[in-house]
Amino acid sequence: MALGNANTSAQARGRNEAIVVKRRKQIVLAQDYQGLSRSSVQQGDACRVRGLSVGGDTFFYNRTSGLVSENDVAYLIKRADPTQFLPAGYYMIEFESSNFNMRIGENGIVINNPPDAAC
Repeated sequence: MALGNANTSAQARGRNEAIVVKRRKQIVLAQDYQGLSRSSVQQGDACRVRGLSVGGDTFFYNRTSGLVSENDVAYLIKRADPTQFLPAGYYMIEFESSNFNMRIGENGIVINNPPDAAC
């Protein structure tokens, strides 16, 4: 009989459903995240790197308005996914036609307050 096959199939569907629900939660949590343009990652103060510009790369952070600030969490994509943290380093970011230096630590956490680090 095929009783084992039916049970195995149901278990597999249950595992996949949990992954879909988790992804959906990440998307819903991030629906109001803001996005800003950023430069490539740098080892030191990004504002002092000659020829560096804010490119087409975008990052997203867990704030509904305003400039990113200390202890915000930055992501590569618009999703609250812990596998998509912005890598640690210094970035030049653009906000309201002004450039700022931003430092990211482990787990995508903003370490310095960008308004204190204008370029």
